[in-house]
Amino acid sequence: MKLEYEKKITLAQKNACEYVENGLILREDLMQIAFIPKNFDCENKYFFLRNNHEKWDLLTVQAEEKFCLEWSKELGYNQHIMTVNFQTKEISYVRDMFHANPDLDVTDLGEI
Repeated sequence: MKLEYEKKITLAQKNACEYVENGLILREDLMQIAFIPKNFDCENKYFFLRNNHEKWDLLTVQAEEKFCLEWSKELGYNQHIMTVNFQTKEISYVRDMFHANPDLDVTDLGEI
């Protein structure tokens, strides 16, 4: 299954975040990033972060990956044998993520 969802960024609160940068006290907007399922029945997920945060990209990717794993669990996928490919957003068997040849059984050792 491929997780399809919309990512929507909106203003949660104007000038709600106060932080210090180079000795100056600054204020910035608090942003809400909503992850809204499109092809599966799960709850929306929300992540809040200061606008223009220096780690915006990293933190939003981490939140997105966490939400994908939570959704796969909510959908009933066994977390011990299934995982989410974060590049394609597809839920697949863990072994498929590590084997170049899906025809090989996990017990096949082969030669080096």
